[in-house]
Amino acid sequence: MQFIKCLYKLRFLYLLGTLFSPVSTGFAETQAANGVEGEIEYYLNQTTQLMKNKGMSTPELMEPLVSLGRGYLLTNRPQLAVQVLEQAIQISRIELGLHNLRQLAMIDYLSEAHAALGNLDEAHNRQLYRYFLSLEQEIEDLSDMLAAISHLAGWSVKLRKYAEARQLYLRMIKLIESSYGTRSPRLISPFRKIAATYLRERDDYVNAYPQRAEEFDFTSQGKQVIWSGGMAERQTITRWLSGERMLRKVIQLQLLDPQTSVIELIRSHIDLGDWHTLLYRPLAASEQYRRAILLLEQLPPESLPESFFEQPKLLFFPNLNLRPMSRVPGSRNLPGFVELIYSVNEQGEVNDIEVSAAKPQDPPRKELKKVALLTRYRPAFRKDRAIATMGVTHRHEYYRSSSGIRN
Repeated sequence: MQFIKCLYKLRFLYLLGTLFSPVSTGFAETQAANGVEGEIEYYLNQTTQLMKNKGMSTPELMEPLVSLGRGYLLTNRPQLAVQVLEQAIQISRIELGLHNLRQLAMIDYLSEAHAALGNLDEAHNRQLYRYFLSLEQEIEDLSDMLAAISHLAGWSVKLRKYAEARQLYLRMIKLIESSYGTRSPRLISPFRKIAATYLRERDDYVNAYPQRAEEFDFTSQGKQVIWSGGMAERQTITRWLSGERMLRKVIQLQLLDPQTSVIELIRSHIDLGDWHTLLYRPLAASEQYRRAILLLEQLPPESLPESFFEQPKLLFFPNLNLRPMSRVPGSRNLPGFVELIYSVNEQGEVNDIEVSAAKPQDPPRKELKKVALLTRYRPAFRKDRAIATMGVTHRHEYYRSSSGIRN
């Protein structure tokens, strides 16, 4: 009886998931979704046959169950993904032992599903288990240890546990320094990743508290965004400045390493320039961009990479508080969009905003003001001089899910 119930449950979950699958917004997305739906149907049938012929705990079920979970994630049905991935992990533990390494990839998919459902603590706990499992079973040398720490730190960033991620990256730095020295190029990656956590934290703060961004302060630095708030807010904003120290350390390490290519050094100066742009420091940003341009001029024409400065490069666009479309029967995701056209000045700021298209309605004026205040670009350059660019377009898409409006 339990076997029959399981078969019916899988089929019911599939049909239910199909009924509430997301609405696609284009032909390419529809084709991709149809392909994934075909794979889901295939693995669901395979799972059903295996259960019928070989039982509910046969190890042959693991692969199709994991594939089902991946398909449900790709089609935005994380609740279904959780159920089939939990079953796959349970089978792996029965057949291969409680601490088997086969479940590492399954745990990653399961963490993604929990994160998509908003169960961030559960996703984090799964990754902590994966980390300790790796330490117990998989670590043979320092490289394995660093890989395990980096994996957990990456997940901490995904789950917005930035302080924890930084502590893990700092642990990697101490291990590398103790084994390879304080000038080792192996330090570049964790320093760069620590800087990235500060920028991610900054982006989250700006999107969460756009109302704290006050009027422009016109100074020699260009338009400055002044943030209101108490001591805690000021400490948070001051903490972002640590990212500059990390990125400067990356450049120092690269200059000490004879194996560093000119392109790698160019990218590091651009990263530091982008950091200054996002922290509303256009003069400091221009200095780093010019250094990158001088290095580009040293390269022979046949080895020049793609242009970094021909067109403005979008670095940050704020989430907009827009009303989604009316609910469509049989859908959880209701897409909307707004297409904007504006100019980008020499400091990477946007001006002269116009709405060229919107669905279901034009954004309110206060949302356009938010775009003007908070959006930042890497400006275009001609030789070593930043230039303004007219007619820059941007399409911003958003939708409503079970947890609210998402950008």
